[in-house]
Amino acid sequence: MSFSTLKAVVCDADGTLFQLKDPLATTYSEILGEYGYRLDKESFNTNIKRVWQDFEPEYLNEREHHKTSPERERAVWYIFIDTICKACGISEVTSDAKDALYSYYASGESRSVCQELQELLVEATDNGLAIYLASNNDMRVHSLVQALFPPDFFSGVFTAGELGWKKPSPKFFKTIEDRIHLTPHEILHMGNDKKLDIQAAENAGWRALHFSPSDLTEIKKIVRVLSEDKS
Repeated sequence: MSFSTLKAVVCDADGTLFQLKDPLATTYSEILGEYGYRLDKESFNTNIKRVWQDFEPEYLNEREHHKTSPERERAVWYIFIDTICKACGISEVTSDAKDALYSYYASGESRSVCQELQELLVEATDNGLAIYLASNNDMRVHSLVQALFPPDFFSGVFTAGELGWKKPSPKFFKTIEDRIHLTPHEILHMGNDKKLDIQAAENAGWRALHFSPSDLTEIKKIVRVLSEDKS
């Protein structure tokens, strides 16, 4: 794979550049507990995989070919909170409790940054590449970037709601191309999800590299390839 024409790296957010600090069950249990709810962490962990599998088509809005908006992005997470809570025996959750859960995941306290990948992105910038963040998550990503990264670390930050489309829609990628004024072969996408990040980016004509925060050999390979091609 040649990267000689590469001008930008577009990096996925959650699961790639940053991770949740604590298990979902722990956070949900603690925050809901502050509002008088008892959520059993074992029950949560038993139900979460099934709930997410059933909910993911709604999250991706497959019925409307992945079309979305900032309003829809916020609303769908509130639906998810209701859904997982009901699966754990909590039939109704107040708006205040849901607001607290939603807001917590906009705070820097909720995430940790993959330092090795951050260093890779710094090196890519030093090699003349523009660095962008693009996420299927909602507007909370902007708050996370402000809390976790130096000012102007990214040349731009894109969320699905602002783009109007979620991955794996080709329109997600095309809208980014139009906004950064680059062609597909000039862009490399890095992400952890083989379907939503890698296959979808390649289907849109982009170059793509699968990234696992636990796989430092992959990080070293990417650094070497980018450095050789830009030297």
